[in-house]
Amino acid sequence: MESLNLNRCCLSDEEFENLSSLKTLKRLSLAFNRITDACLVHLKGASNFSAFCYECEEKTILVNLEYLNLDSCKIGDEGLANLTGLTLLRSLVLSDTEIGSSGLHHISGLHKLEDLKPEKTIRTDKS
Repeated sequence: MESLNLNRCCLSDEEFENLSSLKTLKRLSLAFNRITDACLVHLKGASNFSAFCYECEEKTILVNLEYLNLDSCKIGDEGLANLTGLTLLRSLVLSDTEIGSSGLHHISGLHKLEDLKPEKTIRTDKS
């Protein structure tokens, strides 16, 4: 399976763990679910792995993702730190989330990211 649309499926963090084994997935849409930063830990990985890593401590689970839609999920700055291993990611939808500029810093190393949609999202972090 390369594409999965689970928009408005009432998914929470617990259900997402079952999706992390879909290592061939290229497009994942999770908009309008009850997903939080805790969910994104299942995407955590090391940025220098280009294939599924069975032997490393931190696994990049969905390494083939090119598109991820988190529109209207309860995602914040800390959650984005778990996306650093998604080195093939080209499009990321973060509309209506709780992301600030410090969260965007976490994904600044995703060099293939061409399309970032943060509408109704970006707040200015307090210094």
